[in-house]
Amino acid sequence: MEKDTYKFSYKSANQDSFALSVYNTGYQRCEPGYSWGMATRDHYLLHFVTEGKGYLTTPTGSFDIPAGGMFLIRPGELCGYVADRRVPWEYYWVGFNGAEAHRMMEHTPFAAGERVIFPAAPDHIRQSLKQIYDARGNSPAAEARMLGGLYLFLAALMEEPGAPKLHRQTTARQYVDKAILFISRTTSWISQTRISP
Repeated sequence: MEKDTYKFSYKSANQDSFALSVYNTGYQRCEPGYSWGMATRDHYLLHFVTEGKGYLTTPTGSFDIPAGGMFLIRPGELCGYVADRRVPWEYYWVGFNGAEAHRMMEHTPFAAGERVIFPAAPDHIRQSLKQIYDARGNSPAAEARMLGGLYLFLAALMEEPGAPKLHRQTTARQYVDKAILFISRTTSWISQTRISP
């Protein structure tokens, strides 16, 4: 017996954040052979496969992606993907971009050029993506909730095995440095705007 197909998606009307923006989000159970591309996108797009399987095709090769796999499409990359004809996939996705997007992706297992990863905590990944979709909307509050969900999702990816481990300052030291910078900028601003008697 074939499962019913469906698609629930949301595309944000506001994509002008310079730091990070959710472009689109959703989940879909595809019909057999459903495909997209070969084409490029202007944003990062992550898919997490929860059932079935499909294939990602790039100029450098093709990748089989079963349930539990996650694949990334980077901005400007030529690629396509297709659902298997016998056991088509179901997946969740989020598309995003902004000045912070590249820097954040450099701290995930995709940083080394990986095409497909298999998250250690798949239920958490699925739930994180669903929370982004559930927060959808064009109001400022909905956009903030979607963005908050995206940050939490990316943080979960950064904690996955295979993510680069960078030696960074401690959190306490970072707060001290930010406080010093704030004080020096504020002092400079006050001295520049002070009205002489």
